[in-house]
Amino acid sequence: LTQQGYTVFQVMGMTDIDDKIIAKAKERGLSGVEGAGEVSREFEHEFLRDMAAMNVLPPDAITRVTDYLPDIVQFVSELESRGFAYRGANTGSIWFDTGAYGSRYGALEP
Repeated sequence: LTQQGYTVFQVMGMTDIDDKIIAKAKERGLSGVEGAGEVSREFEHEFLRDMAAMNVLPPDAITRVTDYLPDIVQFVSELESRGFAYRGANTGSIWFDTGAYGSRYGALEP
């Protein structure tokens, strides 16, 4: 697009906390969001180095899941309180209840 004269502002989303990252942090004796962040930054740097080695332009901005955790928790809590999500038995995991949307789920609306 830039070669065609368009101005491009590329934002890349990084998942910097998930079950695998938390497990890797625990293996290293790290805990919490800080521990996961330490592990994820290491992999993020490797990823960006690999991208540069392939001559892929770096993003103009990087967003990370941990930057939005309070918003995500609030959103998921709201989904749960409205009956669109539920807690899995014995796991504490939150599951999206697609059936709660009825025929509207997956429908493309303008």
